Amino acid sequence: MLMRSYLSYIFVRYNYPTAPMAALLNAYDILEKNAEFLPFVDKFHTKGEVPARNDVETVLDKISADSGVHPYTAKFVYYLCVTKRLPERYKEAGIPEEYFWEMLEDFRYKLMECLDVYGIAGFFANPWFYKFCTLEQFKLGRLEFELTACPYDNIAIGGRIVKAGTETINVHIPSDGGKFDREARFASYKKAYEFFRDYLGKDIDIFRCGSWLLYPPNREILPKHSNIVSFMDDFKIYQSADYKDPQHDLWRIFGADATKPYSELPRDNSLRRAYADWLASGHNVGGGDGIFIWDNEKNDVITE
Repeated sequence: MLMRSYLSYIFVRYNYPTAPMAALLNAYDILEKNAEFLPFVDKFHTKGEVPARNDVETVLDKISADSGVHPYTAKFVYYLCVTKRLPERYKEAGIPEEYFWEMLEDFRYKLMECLDVYGIAGFFANPWFYKFCTLEQFKLGRLEFELTACPYDNIAIGGRIVKAGTETINVHIPSDGGKFDREARFASYKKAYEFFRDYLGKDIDIFRCGSWLLYPPNREILPKHSNIVSFMDDFKIYQSADYKDPQHDLWRIFGADATKPYSELPRDNSLRRAYADWLASGHNVGGGDGIFIWDNEKNDVITE
């Protein structure tokens, strides 16, 4: 399948909106005429020549400037082109191809974020897709996961002491992707535990997450039945802090309106109303870090 046809297939398969789809295909038509672009896509799959993450950013910034394609758009198109050969990489790693197609859902999520925040067809969460393309990060059910070292020391949980540097399964929460209730999350934790054990040979039951969703005052801001509060219950929150920048991460809630005065923030759903009222009352926002041990026999989390 030719590259342009592959992109079109992905856009249709994952139900991309018509206007962004046309913008991305037009960007590809421009980028493929740049002598550096397609060879740089191929380089990602050449053993011993996979570019470092920062080098990808540098080269794509140059290609973007030379081609007149917005950097957010150029990087989105580039990484989606890179995925064309990823099924080969999955096969080499012994990972079923179904996980590749599940991962591709995230491209649409990031596209919709970029459209919402900046009105541009592309993505701005650099270097998010790099980890997907190097088989470091995977979408497994409702959530996404990667292996990372615990950044904090001496965390007591489940009768253990987790030391800094301990390998853990790090949890990421896509902005879309369906229900975020306890059942969906626990199915995802189980899938992740078994995925890393069965396909990567990593028998790891310690999960951790750093996110605004784990900010302890969310229990005051949001109603008790909120899925965010329920998500907080999945973890032992061992560290939290207010953000130095009071607008940090507000785009995740308010999109393009995140920089407006608090009195003008949209209140068109319960989450936005709750956060807009909290901010307008002079309160801070922040984030937290949490950890749990997954009990695969009981399909439950250990947080104490």
